[in-house]
Amino acid sequence: MSNSNLLDKTLCEKLVQSASLTIGHDVLITNSTGHIIACNDATRVDSLHEASIEVIHSAHKIYHDTAAARKLAGTKPGITIPIIIDSTVIGTIGITGAPHEISQYALLIQQLAQIFLDFEKRQSSTTRADYLKKNLLREIIIYDPRSHDDTAICERAYELGIDLNAMRVAIKLEEENAPRAASAEEKRTHQTQILECLAHHFDHPQDFVCPQSNIGYVVFAFGLRSIQPQQYLEVLQRKCFCVSSECLAAGIHVRIGIGSFANSLETLRLSYENAQFAIKSIQAGIRSSTCLYVGDIVLEKIAASLPEQICDEISMHLFSQIMQAKNREEILLTIEHWFQQRFNFVQTAQALHIHKSTLVYRFRRIRETCGLDMYDLDKVLAVYLLDIRQKLYTQTESRSSSAVI
Repeated sequence: MSNSNLLDKTLCEKLVQSASLTIGHDVLITNSTGHIIACNDATRVDSLHEASIEVIHSAHKIYHDTAAARKLAGTKPGITIPIIIDSTVIGTIGITGAPHEISQYALLIQQLAQIFLDFEKRQSSTTRADYLKKNLLREIIIYDPRSHDDTAICERAYELGIDLNAMRVAIKLEEENAPRAASAEEKRTHQTQILECLAHHFDHPQDFVCPQSNIGYVVFAFGLRSIQPQQYLEVLQRKCFCVSSECLAAGIHVRIGIGSFANSLETLRLSYENAQFAIKSIQAGIRSSTCLYVGDIVLEKIAASLPEQICDEISMHLFSQIMQAKNREEILLTIEHWFQQRFNFVQTAQALHIHKSTLVYRFRRIRETCGLDMYDLDKVLAVYLLDIRQKLYTQTESRSSSAVI
C-alpha cells in the first residue's frame, strides 16, 4: 500500500471524531494537497485548508493566530501539524484553538495518528503479502504445463523473493482433530502458534511458508546446495519433528508429510502431492508416525496406483474372504505385523503382544477360515497391498463426506 492511500476517508473520520471528543476542540485531517478529507465540522470537508500547504512543504508544525488565519483560505486560528510516514508528509492534522489551549495535545495527536496509520500500512502490506503467497501456492498446486504459463508464475514468485527453480522440498502440515466448535479466536491462536513455529524452523530467506486453510499449512523448503540430498532430508526430518514436538507442547496435535525433491514448477507440484499423500497415509492409520517422508511409503504409493480391475480380481480370490470373517480386524492386524516385522515369527508375536503358541494357532486359523497360508509370502504381500489400498480409499471417501457435511 502506498503512503498516499493510507488516508482512508472512513479511517480519518474515526480519528478526527475520537480526537475532537477527547480534547474538546475542532480537529481536521487533510491529504497531501491540503484538502480536508475529515473534520468534525462536516461542512469543511473537501475544501482547501491553505495553512496545510506550507506545512506539507516544510514538514514542520505551524501556529496561525487570528490575523494569519484570515489570510489563509479555509483556515481557522490554531495549529497545523504534518503527518509523516516513512519520512514522507502524507497530509496534515489541524486543531482549532488558542496556542496555550491546544499545544499540550498537538504532539500527542500527531504521534497517535502516525502510529495508527503506520500500523494500518504494515497490516495492509502483510495482508497483501499473505494474499499473494496464497495465490502463488494455489497456482503451484494446480499447475499444468499444458494450460498454465510457468514463466508468469515464476515471475510472480520472484516478486515475493522466491526462486521456484531452486531445489526445494514440499512439506504439508495439518492440525489433527481440530475441534469444530472452537471459537474464531482459538483458531486464530492456533494458526499464529503454528505459523510462528514453522517460521522459526524454516527461516531461510528462500523458505516459503504459507497457510492453506484453517488447519492446513504448506512449506516449500529451500534445498541447501552445500549438503547432499540425503543429508538435507535428515535436516528436514529433524525440523519437522521439532515442529511436531513444539506444537504438541502447546496442546496442538499435527501430522506432517514430506514430499519429494523438486527443482522446477512441475516437480514442485508433484512434491506437494507426495507430501499430501504422506499425510493421507498417516490419516489412514497405515503408519503410526506423525511425520512421514514419501520415500518411506513406497508400498503405499504402489497400492494406491494399482488398477481397480486387477485389485477386484485378486480381492475376489483372497481379500473378500478375509473381509467377511468375523475376526477380520485381528487377521489384518496379524498380516500387517507379519509383513512389517519382515516375516520374523518371534518379532511378530512380540509386536502383537501374544505368545508364540498363540501366533501358531492364529496362523492355522487364518489358513483354515480364509485359505491364506501365512508362509505364502507372495499372497501375504498381495493381501497387505489390498489392505493398504482399502484404507487409503476409505480415508479418501471419509474426507470427501466430511467436506460435503
